[in-house]
Amino acid sequence: MQSLRRLSLTGLALWLAVPLAVAAQDDSGTLEVLVEGGASGDSGTSSATFERRKVSDLVRVDIGPGRSVTDPGQRIGTGSGTVITPTVTVTDLVTEASVYPRNFRHVTSDSLGRMWTTAKDPSGLYTFSDSTSWRRVSLSRPRGVQDLGRDAQGRIWVAEALGNSAYRISGNTMTKYSGFNDLGVADLFTFASGRGDTVWMGGYRAEGSNPALLLRFDGREWRRFSRIDGLPHFASIEAMAVDSTGTVWGRPSYDPPDYIDPPGPFPSLVSYDGREWRGYSFSLGEGFIGSSGVGMVVDPGGTLWITTPYLLAQKTGGGWMSYEYVSRKGGGSRMGRSMAAERAGRIWIHGDGGWIGVFESGQLYRTPSGSNPDVFGSPLSHPRQKLYYDGEVLWTAGSRLGRWRLPGPATSMEDGPGSPGASGQSRLLDIYPNPFNALTVIGFELARRQPVSLRVHNLTGQRVTTLAEGVYPEGVFAVSWDGRDDRGRELASGVYLARLRLAERALSQPLTLVR
Repeated sequence: MQSLRRLSLTGLALWLAVPLAVAAQDDSGTLEVLVEGGASGDSGTSSATFERRKVSDLVRVDIGPGRSVTDPGQRIGTGSGTVITPTVTVTDLVTEASVYPRNFRHVTSDSLGRMWTTAKDPSGLYTFSDSTSWRRVSLSRPRGVQDLGRDAQGRIWVAEALGNSAYRISGNTMTKYSGFNDLGVADLFTFASGRGDTVWMGGYRAEGSNPALLLRFDGREWRRFSRIDGLPHFASIEAMAVDSTGTVWGRPSYDPPDYIDPPGPFPSLVSYDGREWRGYSFSLGEGFIGSSGVGMVVDPGGTLWITTPYLLAQKTGGGWMSYEYVSRKGGGSRMGRSMAAERAGRIWIHGDGGWIGVFESGQLYRTPSGSNPDVFGSPLSHPRQKLYYDGEVLWTAGSRLGRWRLPGPATSMEDGPGSPGASGQSRLLDIYPNPFNALTVIGFELARRQPVSLRVHNLTGQRVTTLAEGVYPEGVFAVSWDGRDDRGRELASGVYLARLRLAERALSQPLTLVR
C-alpha cells in the first residue's frame, strides 16, 4: 500500500504541482475544442496546427424515461469454432512522410502514445505522435481498411477487406495475417478487443451466399465461427464489443427475405461467452430491430452500451435498460453509431448532423446540430470508431481531427455519479500526471466518514494493487502509485483503471502507464 496523505484542496493542488483550478475543476460551462489544420511543407511532411475554439454549452435533450426489459436470450448454438491457419508475415513497420489527410474514419492510440487514424483522402492508415509529422503506413491494399482498434495490450489492429488481411502493429513491428480467402473468409470488416491477447474480427464467408461469420485470435490460434456453431444466417455484423466477462456481443444485420434459420424471429443481438451462443429477439424501442447505424461500447465498469438512431440501451444485471431518443418528433437529428466511454456510466455519442453529446444518469446533454460539421461530420455513413477517449481528451474523426478537453460540471448534470464538483458528493479527483512513467498521484474527496477502497485494475478487470483500504473521515486525500503491483513487480505499459469504492457508489478513472 502506498503512502496516503490527507490534504486540503489547496494542499492537493500544490502537491500535484498544478493550479488549484485544475484540481478542483471549474464551472465555466464551456468546452474547448482544438481542431487540426495542416499545410504541406516542402519536405512533404504535414505541418499541423491546432485552432482553439469555444463550443456552446451542452444542452439537455429529452430522451424520455428509461424502460427495463428482462430477456436472458435464447440458446442458438454451442459450437466452439474451427481452427484455421492463415499465412503469417512479420516485417518492420514501414511508413512514408505524408501530407495532412482529410475525412477521417477511425481514431485510436497505442501503448506508446502514438495516434493512429484511417482516412479517405487519400485512403490509408496514418500515424502521428507529435501532431506535426504525419506518416502513412505501407499496406498492400490501403483502400481496403475497414476497421481499426486497440487490443488490451495496447497494440493496433487493422481489418482490411480488399486485401483480406489482418494487421497487428506492436512498436515498430507489423504482423500480417493473410490467406483468409482460402480458409472460407471473403472479407474482414469489423474489429473488437477481448481480454488478454484475444481479439475478434467479423467477416463474410467466401462460399455460398456469403453469410457472415466471426473470427477469434487468442494469441496462439485463429478460430472461425459460422452457422455450424449456431450463428444465424445473416449478411453482416454492424458492430461488436467484448464485455468484462469476455463475452463477445454482435449486432447482425440482414435482408429479411434471406433469413432462413427457423424458428422464431431474427435475433437483433447475439452473444458468445465461450460456451454457448445466445440470440436476443426483443425490441428495446422503435428502430432497434433492422435499423441502421448501430453502435456498441463497453465502459470501464464493464457495462455494455448499444446505440441506434433513436435508442440508447445498457446491459444491466437484471436485463436491459433502454432510453428512447424522442427528438425526432420535432425533426431533430438522430444519434449515431459511434460512442466512447469516458468512465463507468458516462458515454459520449456522435450524432447525425455534427453534434456530440454525453449521457449519464438517465440524462442526455448535447451540442446543437451542425455546431462543428467540419470536425464531426455525419456518423451514419462512416465506420464506427469516430470517437475515442484516450484517458485525457476525447478525439473526434470527421473532415478534420478534433480533440475535446472534457468538462467536469460543464454538462450541468447535478450530483451525477462521479461528477467532479458536485455539491455534497464524495468524488474521485484528477490523476496527475496522466499518462505517467515513474509516479502518479490519485486524489479523492470524502463528503462524510465512510469505508473506502482504492484499487488499480487492468482492463480485464483483475486487481493489480490496493492503494487505500479502511474507514476514512471527511476530507481530501491523495495517494501516490509507482506503477507496481502488490508484489512490487513493475507492470507493463498500458491503460489501467483506478477504482474508488465508497459506501454508496463506485467511481473509476483510467490512467496510462508508459515505460
